[in-house]
Parts: sequence; C-alpha cells; structure tokens
Amino acid sequence: MRLAAIVWLLGWAVFGLPLEGVRSRPRLNHVQVVPFEQPGPRDTVRNLVYYIPMGLIGAALGWRSSAVVGAAALLSGGTEVAQLFAASERYPSTTDVVLNVGGAIVGIAIADALRRLWRASQARAPERA
Repeated sequence: MRLAAIVWLLGWAVFGLPLEGVRSRPRLNHVQVVPFEQPGPRDTVRNLVYYIPMGLIGAALGWRSSAVVGAAALLSGGTEVAQLFAASERYPSTTDVVLNVGGAIVGIAIADALRRLWRASQARAPERA
C-alpha cells in the first residue's frame, strides 16, 4: 500500500504542481474564490475522482479519517497556492480544494463500506476445519 501512496503522490506532483515554470509575483486577479462559480464538468469530475485513491490509501494504511481529510486539504491547498505562481494558464480555485477533499472523503467511505462487507462475509462464512 505504501507503493500505491508513492505512485499517487508522484501523479499528484506531475498533474497538480506547475512544472512549466513559475512567476515571481502571484496572479491574485485569477483566483476563483467562490466555489462552483465556473467549474467545467470535466474538471469537476477529474478533481473529485483523482483524490478518491487518497482516501482509499489512507484508510488502508490505517490513518484516521480526520488525518486523511487534513492531508487532502493540505495537498490540495498547496497545489492551489503553487498555481498562484504558475507560468502556465492554470489558476487556483476553491472549487478544486472542495472537490479534492470531497474525493478523499468518498475514498474513505468506499474503504469503510468495503471493510464492512468483508467483515459481514467473514461472519457468514462457515468455519473451515
């Protein structure tokens, strides 16, 4: 599971951080402060879905839900702050942070549901001699 976490973090760095270069001054006039004011459907789904594995991995590693949610908020917020200085046309958005944290919460919920299903199946399984 640690390998999955490392792979996910590498993907986060490649897709989330502005690797094209940075500007010396933040582009504050491009910050989308009000969540869901202008989200595109593809971007909305991408932000939500990409953080689901973080919730699954965190739960599988035994992290408390609050730790997973906090880590998702920190990583997502860090990504958005980095985009303030991006030389590319990527702009920070509170929508992204909300969706990223929401994706991690969905991942935690999926992990909890799978854990309950597994326990229920073990309780119903006949004892093997």
